[in-house]
Amino acid sequence: MPFCAQILDAALFLPGVSAPVTADFSWDAQADVVPGAKAVPAGLRRRLSPLGKAAAEALFSLDAFQSGADANAQDDAWVFSSRWGDLDASVAQLRALANGEDLSPTAFATSVHNGIAGQLSIAAKHKGFVTAVAGGDAPFARGFETAAALLVDHARVHFVLYDQGTEPEDPRRYAAAFTLAKLDFQPDEEGYADYLRGPILTLERKTDLKGLPDPVDTAAKNDSGASEVLAMIRWLLDAGAPALSTPCGKTLRVFAKNAPLTKLKVLA
Repeated sequence: MPFCAQILDAALFLPGVSAPVTADFSWDAQADVVPGAKAVPAGLRRRLSPLGKAAAEALFSLDAFQSGADANAQDDAWVFSSRWGDLDASVAQLRALANGEDLSPTAFATSVHNGIAGQLSIAAKHKGFVTAVAGGDAPFARGFETAAALLVDHARVHFVLYDQGTEPEDPRRYAAAFTLAKLDFQPDEEGYADYLRGPILTLERKTDLKGLPDPVDTAAKNDSGASEVLAMIRWLLDAGAPALSTPCGKTLRVFAKNAPLTKLKVLA
């Protein structure tokens, strides 16, 4: 059974990329930009690493979190996905251990793979469903699968992806956030406006590409130090590529979209 969701809103923090962003964007390997993350209270903001601030910038730039919006809807689910969580924070803890130093409980709490999710849910006073996915080689695919499955019980899911360069202390980092919604195949007048807001995305698990129309591109596994996420975003923006596959463990995750993503907030 395919997983299916509509993208109602999207935001991207990617240093060196300016709006309007197109499918051939490149990631600036020299960029070292730390977002302000001003939507996070100062006391919590000080605990966030640069990667955590990037995730905050993307999440809280979604329309659902703007002034006057129903930002704290407790029935919204949150899904965070990355390859390995906050690598810099984890490495800092390991170095402290290697040097015989005492570990900071606060620093430890933000170094685990769900640390950023916890900090941002506290910042938004969100008491609803929150989960963090260790996405491994396919954080977009595994995170989207989780988020789309949650639409059975939630009208909206805020899906956050974040990652950084492959080397510790590599300044390159990015974050992306999407508001996903379940499809209403018989929308009323108000629902029809939502129906037109963004592309519909489906995902199926496959062992091969037999029976699929050509061409089906394959997502790159290394994009200037990032995972398949940036290749997925390029595909979402590309009007000429209706399908894309990404290796995910021993199987493929095959995505299809009915239209390109045309509304993407670019934050850096």
